[in-house]
Amino acid sequence: MGYRETIKKGIVQRGRHKKQSGGHGQYGDVVVDIKPLPRGSGFQFTEEIKGGVVPRNYIPSVEEGVADALKHGPLGFQVVDISVKLIDGSYHTVDSSDMAFQLAGRLAIHEGLPQCQPVLLEPIYQVEIVVPSEATAKMNALMSGRRGQILGFDTREGWDGWDVVRVQMPESEIGDLIVEVRSATAGVGSYTCKFDHMAEVTGRTAEQIVAAKKAAAAERAPLVQAELEKRGLKVGDTVFDRETGARGIVKLDSSGKPFIRTEVHGDVLIGDRWQPRKSLGQRIKDRAAGMRRQRLAAGGAEAEKQRKVDYAMARGRQMAKLVRAIRNRKD
Repeated sequence: MGYRETIKKGIVQRGRHKKQSGGHGQYGDVVVDIKPLPRGSGFQFTEEIKGGVVPRNYIPSVEEGVADALKHGPLGFQVVDISVKLIDGSYHTVDSSDMAFQLAGRLAIHEGLPQCQPVLLEPIYQVEIVVPSEATAKMNALMSGRRGQILGFDTREGWDGWDVVRVQMPESEIGDLIVEVRSATAGVGSYTCKFDHMAEVTGRTAEQIVAAKKAAAAERAPLVQAELEKRGLKVGDTVFDRETGARGIVKLDSSGKPFIRTEVHGDVLIGDRWQPRKSLGQRIKDRAAGMRRQRLAAGGAEAEKQRKVDYAMARGRQMAKLVRAIRNRKD
């Protein structure tokens, strides 16, 4: 079903992404003003940056991060009818990047939305049911049991003994409506429907919808985890493309499906060419192993030199093992 969510009050929220892990770090800092919009307005992003506190080339990245965060709100659905204005922030001349400001924008939304009184929205359809006149009363009772709001009924033009019942009904109640209409009219009734508007859902109905969404996500979680484990990955891992060297981060979309967010290629599907980014120590070991293989393959003096190094390292490991054994005996 096309459920959405929106907010009922605004807030000013800061989102700061700061990470230092050797070499260049990551730094992005934004302050956004989040406000609700009238129903049907969608999403609006504006900026009011003064003094260059956020460089203009990073503003599209902030918008991209905000838009991505709105795909999955606090209730588990896409957020609509919301305005986000970038009003302040800061940057670092070395550590700031498009990715850092994307993450800062996402962080501001994720931290701010739960404080904005999120509410659930469901699509309401305009339904016209055509039935024989003797079945009109049955339709009225049927619509009341499906959370339908009866707008009225008229005789069907050119069809003696037939009525048209007009109703506004939630999309979730339309799925098997034709079964009951046909049952109440000996198989001759029919209906047409079209989208009309989004309406707020409250109370027990809203709680059941949100709970069902969370349950579905929980069912998918083990499958997603197994898929990532087969590739030696987990959500939040930094990965690299073996072919191009591009870097990315493993993420989950609003439906729980994993993907990789990159600075160069945008959002891409996980494939065999994407590998976990190894630690600095492991990369040094891999490079040394590669150089060793090259020397041995070259033959001649280079290979002889490498064999001597291998022998010396093996002797060193043996001596270290002997020293540890002697120390253990003394203890």
